[in-house]
Amino acid sequence: RLHHRILCGGVRDDFADLHLFVDPPRNHARSKCHWHDCDGCIAYLADNRPTHFAPRRQSPQLIWFERTDKLLKDRVAFVTGAGSGIGAAGARALAKEGAHVVVTDLNGDTADVVAKAIRDGGSSAEAHALDVTDDGALMEAIAHTAQTPGRLDVLHSHAGLQIEGKLEQVSVNQMDASWGLNVRAHFVASQAALGPMRKQGGGSVIITSSNSG
Repeated sequence: RLHHRILCGGVRDDFADLHLFVDPPRNHARSKCHWHDCDGCIAYLADNRPTHFAPRRQSPQLIWFERTDKLLKDRVAFVTGAGSGIGAAGARALAKEGAHVVVTDLNGDTADVVAKAIRDGGSSAEAHALDVTDDGALMEAIAHTAQTPGRLDVLHSHAGLQIEGKLEQVSVNQMDASWGLNVRAHFVASQAALGPMRKQGGGSVIITSSNSG
């Protein structure tokens, strides 16, 4: 649909952020692309994003477009368990899309490392040590984030705990720890974020885990 509208000489309002070029950049890594057929056209995809479209019977370099805006420009994101792994990757991805990211982790030093790397890359981030099993501290951190920049657009709740062992090998205390971090903390964080998000008219709550969760 996008392809046909471009060839007809018009671009819908929701595609107004696209810039059209006659030829693709020389440094385009064609080897990292793959083909996807749609509506009589060929779409090249790189990093899971469309890079350009072309009719089947014409040059694949006929039209090139790239997005120049950032999806989360002027938005604020709060990420838990962001000192490493999936949480850190989520923080980097949100920052790359323009969000100011509040990087939190039980280990404040690792949170600082992630936030500094984000800032060194030209994006905006701050770091805080946070134990998400402390209901009061978690709610206060989220409320402070919403009040200081004046908004909270994304909550990425990732902090978790893996308890290894079969049923008969796991203690009641370990079960309580797993429940408190893998379930309760996500509930408390989501509940704390709900008020500010509703007040401003919307937001996104993202809860993730590894394949161990």
